[in-house]
Amino acid sequence: MLRIETIDDGIPLFKALSSEVRVKIISLLIKHRELNMNELSERLGIPGSTLTAQIKLLDECGILEIRGAGGSRGMQKLCSLKESRLLIEMFESPTRHKRLHNEVPVGSYSEFTVAAPCGLASPSALIGKEDNPRYFDAPERTGAGLIWFSAGFIEYPIPNYLPEGGKLVELQISLELASHLPHASLEDKSLGVLFSINQIAVGSWIIPLDNDSYRSLHSPAWWKNARIQSGKIKLLTINQKGAFIDGNNRISDVTIDQLDITPEKRIRLRISSPGSGVTLFGRGFGNYTQDISVTNIYSEKDEPGHRPF
Repeated sequence: MLRIETIDDGIPLFKALSSEVRVKIISLLIKHRELNMNELSERLGIPGSTLTAQIKLLDECGILEIRGAGGSRGMQKLCSLKESRLLIEMFESPTRHKRLHNEVPVGSYSEFTVAAPCGLASPSALIGKEDNPRYFDAPERTGAGLIWFSAGFIEYPIPNYLPEGGKLVELQISLELASHLPHASLEDKSLGVLFSINQIAVGSWIIPLDNDSYRSLHSPAWWKNARIQSGKIKLLTINQKGAFIDGNNRISDVTIDQLDITPEKRIRLRISSPGSGVTLFGRGFGNYTQDISVTNIYSEKDEPGHRPF
């Protein structure tokens, strides 16, 4: 997620979006997920030199990701969207709150209880055997980029680097997940996932099933089309107003103060399935280049409270 702290901070982005051509580039990448420079030039009907200047502006403001790849005509530049969401803070806090950001690998869970169908995979191969929960204890699990299970939970230690006297005012957790499994039947229209922090249930979310026939951007070639390819990026936010998904969808009245997270306390994120299934995507799988992204927003001692978005 691309987050703009203040309107002034967003000026480069607003300038980048002020061009119809650049907006069309974004629209094409939303539709096709990834295109090379020649494909973009042809679809837009503009010369390569003009396109290069437009791509440069979008890259500089953090919207695009550009990577090199070999092709039949030599090296080519492939363009894709770096972020799937944009959040602009319209009101600046009376004091600028500080942020601590960490990315937690999906294989770094500390506790689990799962039931088959289940499994783990790294970008290069399956880890152990499918549908055997014993392999969730395998040392190789730390390299997992994909995890799925039908029922139970998986729990992650979230780094807590709050300074002495710091007060947590908002916790943001972004992750790509699906509330169904590889080979899941599409007869069920939607299934649920439950989120808990330190064994306090902060809410559940129903993630609609999609047709997974298309290949995702980052899943390895050996992960076949018959399996689930990608999920949805979800942003779980807990602040002084409650718990929300994607900014404004309230999932409970649990507040950050009720979690009572202080500098000396541990933070544990639990992702549970009631039996409908959960698939969690990390680096090397799905449509996004991230694992579990965590942001702690905190105030120093004696600062006034946070005004959440």
